[in-house]
Formats: sequence, structure tokens, C-alpha cells
Amino acid sequence: MEPKRIIFAVGHKGFENKVSTALAEKYPNEYEVVGIAAHKEAIVDLLKEKGKIDILIVYEGLKGSLKADIFKIVIDIKTHFPDIRIIFIANKRTPGDINLAKLVLYNIYDIYVGESIKIDDMLDFIVNPREFKAVLHFVPNMDTNLFSEEELRSMKESTEKKEEIKEKDIVKKVEVITETVKEVIKKKSETEPVVQQKQIPEPKQEEKPSPPPVQEPKPEEVQPENPGLQKLSQEETEEIKELLEKAAQKHDMGRRDSDYDYIYDDTPGQPRHEQTRAVRQKVVSFYGAKSGVGTTVVALNTAVELANMGYRVIYIEMNPMTPCFPYWYDLFITENGLDYALTAIETNNLHAIEDNIITKDKMLRIKSDVIDNYHKFPGKLEYLFFSDSYIRRAEKPGISMNSFKDLLFFMMYQKGYDFIILDLCSFGDPSLTENLLMFSQVNCIVITQDVATIGYWLRFSSKFLNQGISFNNNFMSNNNSKTIYIANRYFKDSKLDKSHLIDWLKNPQLICVPENTKEINDSTLRGLPTMLVSKNKVFKEAIKEIANRLLL
Repeated sequence: MEPKRIIFAVGHKGFENKVSTALAEKYPNEYEVVGIAAHKEAIVDLLKEKGKIDILIVYEGLKGSLKADIFKIVIDIKTHFPDIRIIFIANKRTPGDINLAKLVLYNIYDIYVGESIKIDDMLDFIVNPREFKAVLHFVPNMDTNLFSEEELRSMKESTEKKEEIKEKDIVKKVEVITETVKEVIKKKSETEPVVQQKQIPEPKQEEKPSPPPVQEPKPEEVQPENPGLQKLSQEETEEIKELLEKAAQKHDMGRRDSDYDYIYDDTPGQPRHEQTRAVRQKVVSFYGAKSGVGTTVVALNTAVELANMGYRVIYIEMNPMTPCFPYWYDLFITENGLDYALTAIETNNLHAIEDNIITKDKMLRIKSDVIDNYHKFPGKLEYLFFSDSYIRRAEKPGISMNSFKDLLFFMMYQKGYDFIILDLCSFGDPSLTENLLMFSQVNCIVITQDVATIGYWLRFSSKFLNQGISFNNNFMSNNNSKTIYIANRYFKDSKLDKSHLIDWLKNPQLICVPENTKEINDSTLRGLPTMLVSKNKVFKEAIKEIANRLLL
């Protein structure tokens, strides 16, 4: 058995030597230190140089450029080298710290927090990998914004920007940058006519100021001497400004366009299509406490309502055996589906993910008997479900939670969905279902007045309580519960009424959706979601109440 290969990125030679020596003494031939990165910018290059690496040990205080964010570097490495186990030694941070939460969400569980670490503790981290439950306390309440607005914008646009940069554009930019650098150097050696021309209200500014740091020249000043800049957009001009600043500080100008900038793209400038969201993006799981309680009807119609309210929504049906959505609306497409999207994530073929998402435009190009109905579907609602070929397979391959989580991140930060509605299957992969319920910001648990549905849910959730995990943890700023219970097919005159259900579930977040089976059956026969044709005001108000609760 080959020894596990380790790279240190700690920046403390004494510590690295002591850990290496202790490993060799206690675990001979089991571990091998193959490299040491002395600064942040060297980590990725060292990984590429050394080939297969099993463990990367990183210290938050590793030296390097102030602009090189160690957390972004670590997340980029985990994204592109998922098989590397990262041990992260953090400074003194408190549980709920946003940066540590990001690491956890990217499956980095080996996190040590403190001002110092003993050699034996470090050996224990190396030899005994941590699990999610060991770092659960680092994840904050879900009302905390893990990513800034700037990060969300750049995440969303990173893919399309890289598609637009052709080789000829890069050559043009290099030429323009060269000319601009010449202009900057020339201006530094001369007096500053630009400063003299500015209208400066303060009389103190009559004195000649010291040369400012490298700045982006105004278009009117540069145009006569460098007409090539006239062809650049504001976004490209901002990019040139950043490149000049990096050059002035002797930074690598090409590093930002590295192959390792998968999610984080620190290109400056305003996005082409700036969006202002009324709510933070959410992953919402709908789970039926028992099969046949109407989870799909509730989940899909909630997605329809959110889309009609103006939010970008994707509805994902997780039923691998008998999905309703593609059958109701004649959308079985053999070579497209959730299974293919997950394969695209695993092979880093991000463009292929788009091929598997069903949009309204794609629906209108399908030859179907219900194509006229497709015009009535909300334009901001998109869909994903297992392909027909996957459904027909007798033996279905398992789904990796890591891959699914990466797909959800792609949908939030690259596609920019406001809501991802997961229609979980009560008889699907139990491990995947449990992980998605824990991962989601909101869980909508669908029950009925049949006592079996309540009993099965309480038994299912009790297993998590034994592990110290509660689905009723607070997630919203008004202290509402992470779990919303939905009593579907509700009869007002039943002996097991709403107050009894709330008492039994010990949770006041209960929304009652009235019995409406006939209208639901009629609408699916027509090939339309019930919310688009319903005349049942109580049903529509209940679905709207669910949607409004998700906006909190």
C-alpha cells in the first residue's frame, strides 16, 4: 500500500518538521510529506507539480498577498481537487463564523480552531478524518448570508464571462494594457495636467499633489493618444484598471483567469444584468411523510406561485421510479434529465448541465399534444427530473450527496435561481433524502389527517434527534421554525383538526391545504398545474400562504 502524500501550507518550518518526524516515527511508511508551500500563491502550483496528493494541511495565517484570500483558495482547490482531504488550521474564530461555514458547505470537515495546536492533535487530525457532525456547530443559522452580494454576482456570471473571452479579445486587451502602461509611465514622469484640469473646490488642493496610484485614465483623456480604448466596454476598462494595479504591485496579471477560478471570479465592474432580490436564495425540500400524500401537487404548485410572483425558480422532482411531472405534461425526454446533470457536475462539464434543464422555450419546441398549454406555464419556472432511460433501469446507480450539493451550488450561484424546490421521494435513497433535509434552508413536511403519516414522520425524525439534529432549528430572522408542516387534503370537520395536529407535532408552523382531489385530477388531465386553472379559492390561498412563508 502506497503511503499517503501530504503537502504543508503552514508557513512554520519548525512545526512542519516536527509533524513530519512524528508521522515517520508513529506511522512508518504510511505517510509521506512531498512538498511545502511557503506562501498562499504557491499552493495551487505545488499541487499541479506534485501530482496525486492525499492530504493538504493549510494554515489561515499563511503568508502571501493581501488580495489572495486563503478561504477562496482553499474552496477553489476543493472544487477542482475533490479527492484531496484538506485540514484547515484556523485562527481563533467562533462557531457560526461565515468563512468556516463556507468550508463546511464545501465538505471540508477537518477544521481546527485555536491560537495554537499541539503536535499530537495534528497527528490525530491527519490519521482520523472528521465527519460532518464534528463541524456542524460552525454552520450558522440559515438567516445568515454566507456570501456577499458581490460574491453572488460574480459567481453567477463567471461561466458566461469566460465563454465570451475569445483568444482575439485577449490579444486585443494585452495590446491595450501595454499602451495604457506606457501612458501611466509617461504621466508619472511629467506634470499632471489631468489634475490641473479638474475642478477642485478646496483651495488647499492648489498645491501639486503627489502622484496618485495607478488609475484608469478617463476616456476623454486617453482617446486622442490611445484610440484603441474607445472600443472597450466599461466592464473591460475596469478589468484593465485592475490588471494595471496588479502590475504596479508586481502581482501576476494572469492569475485571476486561472483554471482554478471555478466559482470565485474577482473581476471588477458592474454585472450586465443586476438583480435586486427581495429574499435570500433558498433550497426548499418538500417531503411526504408517507407516499401518496400529495407532495408533488403541493411542491409543484408552490413553485408555480413563486414564479408567478416574479422569482426565478427551478422545480426538481426526485422520484426515480414513477415521477408525476413528466407524465402529466408530456415531457419525457430520453437523453436529458437529473442523472445526466449530475454526471456533468462530476465530469466538470458545466455547459452540459444546461442541456438537461427544461425551460419554457424548450417546452415550446417539443412536439406534444398539449403544446398549447405550455404557453400558460410561468416563464421564470424551470424543471429537472430523472431521464426516461434512468427510470427504466432495473438497477439504478447511487447518487453522491457531494455531487448533488455541487449541483445545487451551481444552480444558486451560476444560474441564479431564487428558489430551488426539491420534491423529495419518500421511498428514494434514504441517505440522500436525510442529507438533503439537513442541507435545505426550509423543509416542508407534507402530512394528512391519516394518523399513519404523522406517526411515520415522527419516527423518521426521531432518529435525527438521537444524533442531536433537530429539524425545528431556527432559520429565519423572526425565529420561525426551519420546518413547515403542510396538512394536505384537509377536512375541516375531521375529528383530528388543526389544533390537534399542532399539538401532536409540537410545531405551530402548520398550513392546511383543503381536499381538492377532483380539481387536481381534472387539471392534470388537461396538462396544466392546478394553480393556473383552479377556481377553489381556499386551495389557492393555502398555496399562496406556503409561498409567502418561504419569502420570510
